[in-house]
Amino acid sequence: KLEMKYTDTKREGLNIDEPTTLMEKKRPAERLAKVWDIFVFACYAGRWYIDVKGLTMSDIVKGNDGRMWIDTERDKTGVDVHVPLLDIPMAILEKHADITSEERLLDIPANQKVNDYLKEIAAMCGIEKPLTFHMGRHRILSLRLKMSNLQNLIAV
Repeated sequence: KLEMKYTDTKREGLNIDEPTTLMEKKRPAERLAKVWDIFVFACYAGRWYIDVKGLTMSDIVKGNDGRMWIDTERDKTGVDVHVPLLDIPMAILEKHADITSEERLLDIPANQKVNDYLKEIAAMCGIEKPLTFHMGRHRILSLRLKMSNLQNLIAV
């Protein structure tokens, strides 16, 4: 007889201070810098690895509000996604985007290699949890709301 056991796992995300730590820390290793920035982009834009990897120039649009947005579909589910590009992810796109590419906007290594690099980055930043690209998605709503409010306060 086959028995199945369900174990509810709690996925740990980044706390509110950790993305700021990642942004402010000097990048000592050039080989890590791009992955570091793209992970910060994903944290602030709330994107999954596969969606960041597949991002194209046609996915970046100017909204009715005059701001730039990611307007695409979730790769895994096909669900429409409309995400405002805050200043931080926009600056990272401007720094790393290959606007000449018809295919991908951001050149990102394989997920396993990215996660290896993120473990090194976490150690450099004093983050004591096993950092993975997926962790950037957790708690994104509260992070996005806090960052949006912070950016609105700075603009005043």
